Amino acid sequence: MIGTSRPAADGWFTPFNVGLGLALVIVAAFYATGFDGFWLGDDFANIENLYALRQERRLWAGTFAYFAGGLSPTGSLYRPFSILSLAANFAAAGTRYAGWYLAGFAVHLGNVALLALLVRRLAETCEADASWSAPLAAALFGLAPMLAEGVYWQSARADGWVTLFSLLAAHAWIGSGRSAWWLLPALIAALLFKESGAVLPLQVALLAWALPGKRSTAQRASLLLAFAVLAAFFAWRMHLFGQVWRVYAAPSATNAWPDWSSLPAAVASVVPWWTAIATTGTVLYPCALGATLALAAAAVAHSRARARFALALACACGGMFLATLLNLGELAASGEGGRLSYGPFAWLALAVGVACARERAAGRATSSAVIYRAALCSIAVACAVGGWTLVAVLHQASLAQDGVRALTRALPVWAASHEGITLLIVPERDGPIVIARNSQAGLALPPFQETPLLHRVLPTLPREVGTRYEQLEGGLAERLTEQRPRWMSANVLLELSHPAAARWPDHYACWSQTRRSISEIPAPRTDSKTAWSADLLDAAKTACGTVS
Repeated sequence: MIGTSRPAADGWFTPFNVGLGLALVIVAAFYATGFDGFWLGDDFANIENLYALRQERRLWAGTFAYFAGGLSPTGSLYRPFSILSLAANFAAAGTRYAGWYLAGFAVHLGNVALLALLVRRLAETCEADASWSAPLAAALFGLAPMLAEGVYWQSARADGWVTLFSLLAAHAWIGSGRSAWWLLPALIAALLFKESGAVLPLQVALLAWALPGKRSTAQRASLLLAFAVLAAFFAWRMHLFGQVWRVYAAPSATNAWPDWSSLPAAVASVVPWWTAIATTGTVLYPCALGATLALAAAAVAHSRARARFALALACACGGMFLATLLNLGELAASGEGGRLSYGPFAWLALAVGVACARERAAGRATSSAVIYRAALCSIAVACAVGGWTLVAVLHQASLAQDGVRALTRALPVWAASHEGITLLIVPERDGPIVIARNSQAGLALPPFQETPLLHRVLPTLPREVGTRYEQLEGGLAERLTEQRPRWMSANVLLELSHPAAARWPDHYACWSQTRRSISEIPAPRTDSKTAWSADLLDAAKTACGTVS
């Protein structure tokens, strides 16, 4: 440890160790119910792709191919470690959701522990004691309700991993000796999980500015090389996609730097985004968090060293969130995207923990001691309100997962009692939770079904209805009946796109999220795409409620 010594008699039962242990137990208890969850949204696309690769006996060859290219021809995402982690989960746990959830659960707890350790190390460089503030800051992070999406949704795991490697990198770089060199492998790993890892060298540079005393040779050299690695990563992105910045734009899109004119609208989108996430604590949690930040600012006023660190960490948080807003343009008003706040909030919690550390120097003013205790109490209150809000968020996610599980189980029952092919309208969301978006055909295919059902039940999102008309008119139903696909892959999609005789579904139905059942709806007019789509959507809304 840096700048401190502890009596050997303390052993493991120090305030820091006890506090961190309690924080880990509490966070684990809140998230333990998630092991009984189910797949959501993009999970079906990812698992179906991995299943197809395994059936074709090229699971690892296909996975490693992502190191040479992007994830999708429609976007500029380069995340090979994310796919590799999914493939490893698939190989180890198959389609047992609990085995996948364990990965996100462990990463989240790892981030909680690392955050506390980093707060303590930063406080020690300022001759301060974070025995209480570090565990409380870790709990504040672990119980933050908006971060839950990064744990329960398997396709959102990259943000947790990037945070893990970022905290590891910062902890090693602040340490003494050659540990600073660990910044480089941690940076590379973060970049290969998600592009948001690109802000790590800037965040460490902020810590370098705040760090008292002189930087070691290893610290200076590793930080310079980190920026060189970042430049190489940007050059690689330019080679792959023709652009550096725009992650969600197609590779063919014109290269462009951030559009600062969109920033006011992006900032304004935070309120409806948060309102959609939180069904309880919508106002109370931001108020509790705001009070904590205000008291943390007051607590740090008497320490220039801690104030520099708190400011650097707050800027690291703000810069990361700003980069996210500029890249997206706005946060989705549905509440999706809570995972995007995972990394920024970790740095904010670091700032709170350092700001609320206790000065070791004697002769502290009575007012300073009062503010210190008030700041710790405010963190505890924010943790309590955050936990209360988190319960509601996790309950909402659990209901959505139960609905998708029920839908998956209902498909073979429906197919057994309805001859021919059924076009089934499936909602895209259940509240703020994405339940079907990409490759929802996987709902009707192995490994989610014992036998292939895509030639019997064709899941369709409401926004895809018009496109489905064109596909059916081009012979999709006929091709599905002839080929009876066993899994979905690029080759299967190509075969299904070949022209064939037009054929309309034998049945039309929709999935009711409230009743957890499939309801048949009248056949629509087929004379035009507009009439066909309107008839279907109106009938689905009448029979199954709101279609999102």
